[in-house]
Amino acid sequence: MEERFVISNITAGRLNALVKHIMRQTGETDPKKAVRLVNSGKWILSQSKNHWWREEDGIVYFNVTSFDWNVETWITHFQTGDCYVGDRAQRVLRTSNFPGTKGITATIAILPGSLFNDEHRTTAEARLNAVSQHNFQDPTAELACLICERLRNQDAKAMGFSRIVVMHEPIDDPQDGGSLLTAQFDPLLVGRKLLTAFDSSPSVIWGQDTGFAFVSPVKK
Repeated sequence: MEERFVISNITAGRLNALVKHIMRQTGETDPKKAVRLVNSGKWILSQSKNHWWREEDGIVYFNVTSFDWNVETWITHFQTGDCYVGDRAQRVLRTSNFPGTKGITATIAILPGSLFNDEHRTTAEARLNAVSQHNFQDPTAELACLICERLRNQDAKAMGFSRIVVMHEPIDDPQDGGSLLTAQFDPLLVGRKLLTAFDSSPSVIWGQDTGFAFVSPVKK
């Protein structure tokens, strides 16, 4: 006998992420109307072949490769390009003082905030989900720079993110304490990207348009 409810084994977080994707594709701000467009056949969902990243089960994957830049090289590069580096991010980067690697490719996995209910969209829950459900690993501060370099405002908008929190081990900011480097993007596509840093406390609650960046041990 055919199972009546095909979504019985799909979590609420994944259903929420699906509806958010439908809303983004259709441009409909009302979730019920967006779903109705698909159910009625007025809107046909198709697999995109134009993006350079991959998306599986709502998680965005892409590769970055290091090219032997140290902290000061990155800061100078960003400040003279299309990414502004905030004061806190500069302090965090200099505290990390990574020397830079060369030719190392990592697969970045970004968990969308829409996978979590509002009250559970915390730093701690994102880490728990990444490890227990996907076996993802913590990125490094260097990968935060590579992610910010790789993504354009329009890429982040297409992915559904206004910010991406890079989930490295918290780095102490001499002024503000434990911090996570975060890339912020302009949804209007007119401003510069921003590399900033936020409080790394486990209880911090993030918005639905936040992405949480980890490293996938499996190349995608």
